[in-house]
Amino acid sequence: MVFNGATMELCITAPKVKPSQFSSARLHIQMGDDFIQMGIT
Repeated sequence: MVFNGATMELCITAPKVKPSQFSSARLHIQMGDDFIQMGIT
């Protein structure tokens, strides 16, 4: 299996959320049982 890569561009400027909410983003790449995750909260 050949893995060539991935890219993610994310731009969040002052998201409007209530005090009990939050903003997040995640990139999940999986090959079989192996995986890579990255993100922000």
